[in-house]
Amino acid sequence: MTYDTTTELFTLSWWGKANVRYLIEESSDFAVWTPIPLVHYPDASGVISVDLSRPDEWLSFRLVATTEVDLLDVDGDGID
Repeated sequence: MTYDTTTELFTLSWWGKANVRYLIEESSDFAVWTPIPLVHYPDASGVISVDLSRPDEWLSFRLVATTEVDLLDVDGDGID
């Protein structure tokens, strides 16, 4: 993760595999994790980068990789 002081954006980057879905979650206490409504589903392996705005509070982020579609329905509407 990097931080750009000019744009005030964090950039989270990781090596993604083709046909694996990635979900980013955030937490302020490491106990409760909340999904960010961004799902990444690359069609080829390579570096994936996501810009995240600077939060008003200290947050931690984690990356969840899955092939299960149900885990990606972050808003509960039955559509990921």
